[in-house]
Amino acid sequence: MRIYLLVISIIASLFLTACDATTRPDPVGETATSEDAAAAAEVRAMVAGVMSNPWIWTTYSDKDGNIAVETPASYMVTFKDDGTVDIKADCNNAFGTFTLDGVKVDIKVGPTTLMACPNDSRGEQFLQHLSDASQLLPLGDKLYITLKTEESSMVLDAVVTTVADLCGEQALAINTVEDTLAPEISATLDEGLVSLVKSGSQPGPGASMLVITPHGRYFKSTGVSDVTGCEPLPADSPFQIGSNTKLMTAVMLFQLQEEGLLSTTDPLHKWLPELAAQLPYGDRITIDMMMTHTSGLHDYFDVPTADGKTIETGATDKAMLTLHFTPEELVMLVAASGLSEFEPGAEGGWKYSNTGYILLGLIIEKATGKTYAENLNTRIFKPLGLKQTYLQTGQPEAGALPQAYFKTPFDFTTGEWNASQGWSAGAVVSTPEEFAAFLKAVFTGEYFKQPTTLDLMKKHAAAGVDAIGPGTVYAHGMLDNHGVLGHGGQTLGFQSDGGYLPDKDVTIVMWSNVAESNVSRTIVPAMFSVVAGTD
Repeated sequence: MRIYLLVISIIASLFLTACDATTRPDPVGETATSEDAAAAAEVRAMVAGVMSNPWIWTTYSDKDGNIAVETPASYMVTFKDDGTVDIKADCNNAFGTFTLDGVKVDIKVGPTTLMACPNDSRGEQFLQHLSDASQLLPLGDKLYITLKTEESSMVLDAVVTTVADLCGEQALAINTVEDTLAPEISATLDEGLVSLVKSGSQPGPGASMLVITPHGRYFKSTGVSDVTGCEPLPADSPFQIGSNTKLMTAVMLFQLQEEGLLSTTDPLHKWLPELAAQLPYGDRITIDMMMTHTSGLHDYFDVPTADGKTIETGATDKAMLTLHFTPEELVMLVAASGLSEFEPGAEGGWKYSNTGYILLGLIIEKATGKTYAENLNTRIFKPLGLKQTYLQTGQPEAGALPQAYFKTPFDFTTGEWNASQGWSAGAVVSTPEEFAAFLKAVFTGEYFKQPTTLDLMKKHAAAGVDAIGPGTVYAHGMLDNHGVLGHGGQTLGFQSDGGYLPDKDVTIVMWSNVAESNVSRTIVPAMFSVVAGTD
């Protein structure tokens, strides 16, 4: 029993101070350096997860112990964006309202139907506990609720729609292109692949995985291209690689340094003086800082546009999803806001910024006199013969990509995303085979004339250590994830990850056609560990 109370009390105590910080306005025209603000944003995102899906009641705990709910599906609560709740309490239905203040919650149960439920029903108890709720916290596929009654709590499980619910169990079939790995390794990878669409709180409609080792290959997919027609997802489908594009941008900058066209120590104002003059601390930002996310540049994705909406609202708004931007317009969103995360190069300062990589794309154009797309073609794609990899500059052509979604239950398509919103920070499309070839070429130094250039790329600021999680190191447009070298990427419709393990000469690429996906950097080391014993 006490484990549920302990989970909530510890996490809630860590974040309550941050929740108080949410009442303060975000800084405008000054540096946003507060750790409280970052923690508050994390709490807001975490608590927003309570409205992501319905929840069924599985456990009640008090000072006397734990009680498992016999029929969890009979007791369901759905928190809605408009502040109302729908409640299923066994044979009765109820409606109400709720308010959230950080992790604090107040639920007011309103009108309830008056059907006579079985004698063993927990319907009235469920309604009473919801009215008694004091704090809640969603963690993965669990919702922990503490009650006002001393030492009492509830645990609810997420009701998550999977592709099997929409297309049948046959959608979980594995489509094999190639499999020459040892049977026991392949069996484990099969389980992992299916779990990307079947399990967890963020299943995808489809998923693809490519594994290349000195001892064999594995190339398979599962799920569907579109939940409407339920066509199987081809493993070799093209996909938006998202922020993996940053790795390409960084490679080109180091190539230009080798050629003497620029230096990564160059200040921003040397190349883009007009934009630099309009950005907070624009006279102190360098190329190196932008590549390592230590510039303090605010991210344009969460800055309101002229109509008051942010680009990230494209997850639910078709007009924003399909809106075209020039690179300069993306930068000017931040310039006009006056927002900055911290002074450039500040000790301990690290903040992921797509804005910096848009500026880096513009610098590449200025230094070469060619477009960013032309530079990708001549410097990244052609040297490896990548014929299916390209920069998406607007909305995709019909049928060019699998249908994409932001999250389960896959009722809002995001395949129409206008990739101008990502440009040099995240707009490249590739295939598993071609992206795997790119990863290996980068981290074996094939793109560079001098062996030392790759070493420079791997160098990191002190603030890059554990920047994206324990065991990670963010360097120059690349991530060292427990020894796996790569980056990871997400658009409003795709998520991809993987990397290259130099010591084992192993490459893994995996992706899903949904933005909020089980594909993530956290599972990458485990996937590599499955195949690391092949020698």
